Amino acid sequence: MARRIRLDGAAVAHHVMVRGLDGAAIFLDGDDYQDFVDRLSRLLPECGARCFAWALMSNHAHLVLQTDAGALSRVMRRLNTGYAVRFNRGKGRRGYVFMDRFRSRLVEGDADLIGLIRYVHLNPIGAGLVSSLDALAEYPWSGHGALTGARDALGFEAVEQTLSLFDENPGRARTELLAWMARDSEPAPSQAAPRDLPPPAGPERHREPHGDFAELLRAACAHYSLAPEELGSGLKKPRIARARSVVAYIAVVELGEGGRAVAHALGVSRAAISAALDRGRRAVVEDGFRLGAAPAAPSGRI
Repeated sequence: MARRIRLDGAAVAHHVMVRGLDGAAIFLDGDDYQDFVDRLSRLLPECGARCFAWALMSNHAHLVLQTDAGALSRVMRRLNTGYAVRFNRGKGRRGYVFMDRFRSRLVEGDADLIGLIRYVHLNPIGAGLVSSLDALAEYPWSGHGALTGARDALGFEAVEQTLSLFDENPGRARTELLAWMARDSEPAPSQAAPRDLPPPAGPERHREPHGDFAELLRAACAHYSLAPEELGSGLKKPRIARARSVVAYIAVVELGEGGRAVAHALGVSRAAISAALDRGRRAVVEDGFRLGAAPAAPSGRI
C-alpha cells in the first residue's frame, strides 16, 4: 500500500504556476512540451520532489509539487532557467520567456490537494485542447492519464501517493478519482484563468490561533520583544519581519498549520508565508529560538 501523503512534516506542497511573458506562448511545438517534461523527469527526482498533478498549455503550466521546506525556489529556478535557455536558442531569440519566476501558494491539507488535482487536470478541457475526460486521459501533457492508468507513470509523477488520497485500493481509488473529475458542480477552468491561481478548495474561514500555534505567537513576541499587534501587523520592519519568518517556518513545517491561518495571524498574504519559510529555517538556528525556551535577547543580525 502506498504511504499516505503528509503535508505537516518537513516537506510542504505548493500549487505552482508559470506563464509566458505578457501571455505569450511558452510551448510552440511538441519538442517544447517534451523538453519541459524531460526536465521535470530529471530534476524532480534529483531534488527529492514529488508531483501530484500537472498540466501544460500553450502559454502556461500548472504543477502541484511537494518539496523540502524552502526548496521550491531552487527547483523552479533550475527548471525555468534551463528551459528558457534551450527555448531561446532553438527559436533564435533573446530575452525573458516567463512572466516573473513563478507563482505559488501552499496546499492546506488533503481536501485542498484533492481539489487542486481536479482543477489542474481539467485545465486542458477548459482551454479547449481536449473535449472530454476520455480525451484528457490521452492528452500527453498532463498527469491525468497516469492517474487513470491510461499510460505508465513518468519518473516524477507520484501516482501511488496521489491515488491514496481517494482509496487505499488502487482500483477503487481510480473509480473515485474518475467520479470526482466528472462532477459538474464546479465549472472547468476557462482559458482566461491563468493570470490567477484558484482560491482554496473551501470557503474562507479564519479561526483564532489556539494551542501550540497560540503559544508560538506568544513565544515569538517575547523572544523578539514585540507586542502581539506588532507581530500581526504585516509591517516590514526588520525585527518584525524576522519574527514573522520564524513563526511561519515553525507553524507550517513543525506544527502543520495551514498557510491561510498563518497568513491571517501575521497580517500578510499566503505567498508571503511561502516565501518566508527558508528565511525562517535559518533564523530559527541563528537566533536560538525554540518553543518552551526562556526569552533571550534577539540576534544582533536583526
